[in-house]
Amino acid sequence: MLEEYGKITPDSRWGDVKKDLENDPRYNRGILSPDDREDLFRAFRKKLQKEEEAKRLKKEKYVLIVLSFIIWSVNTVLLFREEQLRRQRERMLREAKADEERKLRLEREKLARTAETSDFRALLQERVHNHYMRWRDAIKLLESDSRYNTKYLTSSDKERLFEEHIRALEEVRVLLSPLFLIPYINKYYNNIATTSPV
Repeated sequence: MLEEYGKITPDSRWGDVKKDLENDPRYNRGILSPDDREDLFRAFRKKLQKEEEAKRLKKEKYVLIVLSFIIWSVNTVLLFREEQLRRQRERMLREAKADEERKLRLEREKLARTAETSDFRALLQERVHNHYMRWRDAIKLLESDSRYNTKYLTSSDKERLFEEHIRALEEVRVLLSPLFLIPYINKYYNNIATTSPV
């Protein structure tokens, strides 16, 4: 009868429930004394309290499981993101380091190329004095010197520097040719002056 009533909660009081149950014909049969009825009510209420407590514990356990999963998921995402950021930072550092090393290497190569170019020009000035010399002939003359064997100058670079040197020699020859003629001109005028009748 208490289960069929349906309005009893773990917080219900016997006095309130008793008023509603007095209208039920089963209550008035007189089988149980009023104290027995109240004891049954309290036992039923205790049973409801235990069931309610079990439901609450089950719900709390479910909530704890869900919260644990959420915390685990968030931690996993955070760890994954942290790992991504770490890898990204490492990649950026590697790229920056490689870029810096590349710049240093290029600068060193540029300096070495400049030094080799200067050395090769000095070699040309020391060994090549004729403006009519050809590159094939110059190679035979130059290759015995260590300054000819370069790491950063290609053979086409060397040939270009040779051609520049030959052009410079030609320009110097053209500029200086009148000066070379002066002694011959003076000699000519001196010969004329000495042979002419005065």
